[in-house]
Amino acid sequence: MKRRELLLGGPLTVAALAVAATGCERKTDFEGERIAVPLALAPVADAHPWVMALLTDLGQTRPPGVDARLDERLGLEGQAVADPQMSAATREPLAVALDDYSARHERPTTLRPVWAIQHAADPAERRVRLFFIDSSEGLIFGKETRCALREAPSGEPQVVVILAGSQRRKLAKLTERFTGARMALILGDEALMTPIVREPLSGGELYVSGNPYQDPNKVAQALHARITGA
Repeated sequence: MKRRELLLGGPLTVAALAVAATGCERKTDFEGERIAVPLALAPVADAHPWVMALLTDLGQTRPPGVDARLDERLGLEGQAVADPQMSAATREPLAVALDDYSARHERPTTLRPVWAIQHAADPAERRVRLFFIDSSEGLIFGKETRCALREAPSGEPQVVVILAGSQRRKLAKLTERFTGARMALILGDEALMTPIVREPLSGGELYVSGNPYQDPNKVAQALHARITGA
């Protein structure tokens, strides 16, 4: 049976996410190694009032090294959707600015900051971007979740996160509820990718890619090792 891959992405997507979907359930539960680190998928709170207030403050106070501005992206129906941009060359100036604002304006307990690397052909142009996820939503991957290396159609290796049966159903419901929104695949406090959900994901397999400007073999091996603790 031919498999189709649905590519999810959007403006300033940190990495690519795809789900393998087939007309029947594939028995992949025992492929790969168990994940060894906290891994989760959660909606990004781009339009939360506290996030927008932080963005406005950073835009007005202009902390050294921090770029803060409000952009827009197109929603699934072609409408304009707020896309707050908060980034710096390294995490430190953003973290300092966030701590300063949080000391003056208490952050809601459901808002959790996560950090994403925006790669560039020139390493000197790499940026770190600040996002906030809604911790009251999302899916924490359980101990049955596995991670494997597969060969892509291009011949390059791909990292695939394989969810167990019950988690597949939860993933489908989560992405159905947040179709059109940005999601973050989170490892610790790092967003490995922040794609826009184009349609519900029912296949139960998340394909993760890293820095597109480096050797894909080394990138895939390193990401797989981080997730599995190998």
